[in-house]
Formats: sequence, structure tokens, C-alpha cells
Amino acid sequence: TTQAEGPPRVVKLRMAAVFIADISGFSRLENVFEGATNLGVDTFSSLLNSVLGGIEAVVWSLGGCVVHVAGDALICVFAGDSDEANDDDDDAEHAIMEAAEEAARRTIGAFE
Repeated sequence: TTQAEGPPRVVKLRMAAVFIADISGFSRLENVFEGATNLGVDTFSSLLNSVLGGIEAVVWSLGGCVVHVAGDALICVFAGDSDEANDDDDDAEHAIMEAAEEAARRTIGAFE
């Protein structure tokens, strides 16, 4: 049996930077909160939501998009505005990378 070929797929390339944030020591921290009778899971969940919400706010404020949240991690994308290649690609690439780097700086700076 052969498979019929469908219509050709069109792939559009877009310049983008991916920013991944993951909380180091998350499982250990979760265990501490679960074992503490005066803190508990509710407090831990509130703390986690606050941290992730803060990161999301930074990403959105810099023109990025949060594309996936899983537990203690976020995957964010900073993409260019255009699907077309042009002479401004270097400027667009620089702007995208600057936004992703600034998101990382603000996120790390909030916890130092």
C-alpha cells in the first residue's frame, strides 16, 4: 500500500529567541514545604504561582510570549514581526536577543 502525497507544505521561517526558565532545586524545596506543618502545600503553590507570574509579566512586557508552563518551568519565545527575510534581519535578531537577555537579567535579578 502506498500513501498518497498531500499538498506541499509551506514552511515559513521566522527569527526567534527561546527563553527557558526553570527553578533550581524545585523538588527539594517542594519537599521542605510539604514537610513543614506551618507552611504546607498551599503556601508553596502560592509562592510558585507568584514567582512564575512575575517571570510571565517580565516576558510579556518585553514583547515575548509564554508558550508552555510545566510545573516549575516556563518556555517563552521572543519572535520577530516579519515572516519575510530582509536587510533588517541583523537589527531584528539583535532586538530579539536583547529582549530575551533582558528577561533573563530581570528574572535572575529578582532573586539575588
